[in-house]
Amino acid sequence: MTIRDTIIATALDVQDYRAAIDEAQFRDLLGSPPLGSRWSLDVPFSCKLVNGKYQTKGTSTCGLVSAGILRRAGMPLPWNGSPYWQSPAPYTGLDIVSEFSRLGQVAKCARPAGAMPVPGDVVCIGQGLATHVLTVVDWDGSTMISVDGGQIDNAANRYLQRVKVCRRSWPRKLVWCLDVDRMLAALTSSQPVVDPWTVADTQRALVRLGYDPGPVDGIAGPRTRAAIVAFQRAHGLTPYGVVGPLTRAKLQAS
Repeated sequence: MTIRDTIIATALDVQDYRAAIDEAQFRDLLGSPPLGSRWSLDVPFSCKLVNGKYQTKGTSTCGLVSAGILRRAGMPLPWNGSPYWQSPAPYTGLDIVSEFSRLGQVAKCARPAGAMPVPGDVVCIGQGLATHVLTVVDWDGSTMISVDGGQIDNAANRYLQRVKVCRRSWPRKLVWCLDVDRMLAALTSSQPVVDPWTVADTQRALVRLGYDPGPVDGIAGPRTRAAIVAFQRAHGLTPYGVVGPLTRAKLQAS
């Protein structure tokens, strides 16, 4: 069985996990949350920008579910312990989406622009705050069948999140499509596509650049976030206090 076959079988195996009914299995699929806390599954996820600030409820599970499927299928994901896991909303739960986006920009992992998906691929559709990550399990040239996280359950289950098989026409708003065969080859090569980057790495970089993140302890506490905000403001970045791809690149280049 190929990695692609394993991904499809794994996705179909978890296709109807429900947070209200299969909570332990659902949480196990999502993986460990930041610093031993729990993913917030008591309300549907929402994220909106109000007066320049993000307001969120719940946890975005679409990217976490796709990552969980790949992890169970044996894909050696490189971002365990990334700083996104120790960050305040809206990034709690959006971390895997951010990392997938960054990985999707690597040519040897992403399909060429305009290319159609192959069952087993991971796809990101939409735009802005409405991006959505899914795992393709079938594709006939026009209709895509996928296993998606983040689907809202019914009223009997308090509208909580679930995993669900979805059918949709091939979307025009495609952000990226990861070829899992290329991705596996890249992640198992001698030079990983994504180098691990932890909170401690961020703290060491900030100290080197003259900022005060507090002790280098791998915990994104208030002093670390304040130092990140100061660095972002000094470099013309949005001062969220979270190390995303742009901030990391600046930290590494400075």
